[in-house]
Order: sequence, then structure tokens, then C-alpha cells
Amino acid sequence: MKWIKRIVLIGVVLGVAYGGWSWWRSRESPPPDGTPGETALEKPAMTVRVTEARTGDVQAWIFAEGTARSTRREYLTFQNAGRIAWMATGDNGEELRAGDAVNKGELLAYQDQRRVKADLATARTSLIETETQAQVAQAEIQRARTDYELAQTTFHRYEALREKNSASAQEYDEAKTKAQLSNAAVEQARSRLSAAQAQIEAAQARIAQVEVSLEETELRAPIDGIVAYLNIEEGYYHNPSYLRTDAESAALQTVPIVIIDPSEFEVTVDVPSFQSQLLSVGQVALIDTGQDTNGGAPKAKEDEDQATWSSIAQLPKSPVRGEVYSVSPAVNPGARTVQVKVRTTGETRRLEDGKYVTAWIATEAQKNVVVAPMGVFLYRDNEPYVYVVDPATRAARQRRVELGLAGLDAQEIRSGVKAGELLVTDGRFQLSDGALVQMLGAASTGKAEPGND
Repeated sequence: MKWIKRIVLIGVVLGVAYGGWSWWRSRESPPPDGTPGETALEKPAMTVRVTEARTGDVQAWIFAEGTARSTRREYLTFQNAGRIAWMATGDNGEELRAGDAVNKGELLAYQDQRRVKADLATARTSLIETETQAQVAQAEIQRARTDYELAQTTFHRYEALREKNSASAQEYDEAKTKAQLSNAAVEQARSRLSAAQAQIEAAQARIAQVEVSLEETELRAPIDGIVAYLNIEEGYYHNPSYLRTDAESAALQTVPIVIIDPSEFEVTVDVPSFQSQLLSVGQVALIDTGQDTNGGAPKAKEDEDQATWSSIAQLPKSPVRGEVYSVSPAVNPGARTVQVKVRTTGETRRLEDGKYVTAWIATEAQKNVVVAPMGVFLYRDNEPYVYVVDPATRAARQRRVELGLAGLDAQEIRSGVKAGELLVTDGRFQLSDGALVQMLGAASTGKAEPGND
């Protein structure tokens, strides 16, 4: 009986299989009357967003971060230890404080100067004494010269009388001796004048030395600027050993006064060494202060879809303009970076000394090239490709492309895509070559919409 059950079971399985096969054939084949039938297992079209490749311009930028520093900054400190005896007042008549404007040469503070001023008074008195001695020596020279001229005249007269035997030998010798002594007196007076002049020079040097010591007790503004840091006050005892110069932050907290010129700033940034070849002195730079003073970058209109992925959207909204001042030829061996300095060329009110900022440096640019937003590209084995949609067949085809210059979010396409072709943005990761797509917005508006993946 078991074999009968097996035969029945096999028959049932074959019957079910044949019935399924017959149903599938009826779905694939047209009915006898010739009307078309439905195809089985047809894949639905995938909804994607597309954008149009355009002809436009691409500007490449290098992004870096750094600290803004005033180009001119002065660290004022006393050379010697001493008590702060006086501090200047600000524009409002109150005590000097950080943020006050100062003028070049303005006295800001000084230490106790009593000892130095006493030394200066002594040196000036010594100068007066030596100048008096020089005047006396000068008068002695004049008197000695007069005596010498008289003695010479007398000697010549006796010399003439001697030849006529009208004067004795003793009178002649006495006149000669007196002339010689008068000449020696002139030389002595000259020596005393030279000594007095040497003493005058020594006294003047002493005065200059004391005046330098006096200047070392004073702090004067070397530039027109603003007090950035003020670490002293009247009555404070300053000692140079208090200064710390091992780090900038430490110096700013221990140097008595720091003055900056807020009219020009410099931003020092480190750029990867492989990008340094794109940089040169004079290139335009935009410094982002993080302050939005114009309400943000202009928004694109709905019918100007290219602007929604142009580089304007990512640039600083209210930048401080500058330019590349220097590019170091040396590479930092540890970080493999190159130091670049950017200096401001425009209004700097939004910058602050020590502020951490970002800088955008404009490098290469291409005009009238085929461009597309970054959101259309895919990569396989480091080779870029895109999905191009044929509006007639609604089929998305893979296409290899050769890329050119990259902007902030727009990319030059050198080959593989022509201007006007539709490229898939949203949904490109789920596509396969030849897949049918439904273009979002394209059917209703007749125009491709931009999008970001």
C-alpha cells in the first residue's frame, strides 16, 4: 500500500507544478484574440532628483585656520626693577586701561626716578664746571698769545739793536728767553683747553648715559595704537624677573604694557605641503570672522538653480579681505605643512588680536567650462562616474568622467558629460546601469531641479 501512496503524492506534485507553469505561460503569451497582455515582474521606475550640467566658471579655494595678530605690536617693559611711581590717564580722564588709544611718543608710565634724576643733575653740574674750565683755558690762550706776540716783537727789536751794537748781549738773551717762555705758556694754555674739552665730552657722555637710564624708567608708546594688555598699576613693584617669555600667552600676562596697531592684521596658517604649489604672494584671501553683518549670503531664486550649488554659498558671509603676504619655502617635517601668512587689505574692525579665524585663499580658476555640483559624482576604484538620464527613455546610464578643477561645491568635468545633460543627484547610490527612473520635478516643470545628496 505504501507504493500506492507514493504514486498519488508524486501525481499531486506534478499537477501543481504543471498548473503553475500554465499560469505563468498565460501571463507571458498574448491572448488568442491578439490583444497585448501584461509582462510579468516589471520593475517600477525609481524616483530620483536630477540637475543639469552647465557651462560656467570654477574658482578653487584653499581653506585654512589660524590666529589673527596685529601686524604691528609692541611689548613695553622696564629694564630695571623699581616701583611704578606714575601712570597716565586715558581719554576720559580716568586711569589708563586696556582698550584706550595712545599716540606715538606718549608717556604711559614711569618708575621712581629720584635717584636717576639726582645723577642727571650731578652730571649736568659737572658739565657746567668743565665748560667753565674750558672758557678759562680759552681766555688763558688769548692772554698767552698776546704775551707771546709782545715778547716776539721785543725780541726782534733787540735782535735788530744787537746787530747795530746798540743793545747788550744780556738784553738780547733776556728778550729771547722771554719770547720762548711766552710760547711755552701758549702751549700750556692749549693743553689745559684740550683737557677741559675732554672733560666736557666725558660730562656729555655721562649725561647721555644717565638720560638713557632715565628713559629706561619710562614707558612711552612707540606707535599710534591701542593698549591691548595692561599688567601694571601705580604703586606696583616691577622686576624684570617676573617676565615670562617661554610662551606668548605667558608674555601677554606678564609684560607691563602691550600696544597693537588695529589698522592691519596678519593671519598665520598652515597649509598641507601638497597644496603649497598652488599658492603665491598677492593671491586674494577672505578672512571669516564668524560675524554675519549683512544678513547672510544672498539666496538664489527658484529659477536660478545653479546658484544653489555655486561656491558663494560656502564662502564667508561677511569676510575681511586680504592677500597672501608670504609662503614659506620650508616644509614642517612633523606636520608636513607650509606656513602661509595672510595680511589684511581692507577694513579690519571685525578682527581682534588673538582671534581664531578661518581663511579662504583663491587659487586657480577656470572660465566657460562644463561644471556640475559635487552631489552627482560616484567613485569606483578611485575612478569617478555619474548617472546620465536620457529624458526620452528615462534610463539612467553610468558614464565615466574626467574631472578638472574643483571649486567649493562645483566640479569641472573635462570629458564624459556635455552641457545640458541631466545628471542624477539624490538617489544615485541606489541606481544600476540602465535603470528606469522617474525624475523628480522634471515631468511637471520640464526643468531639472538641483539637489544635494
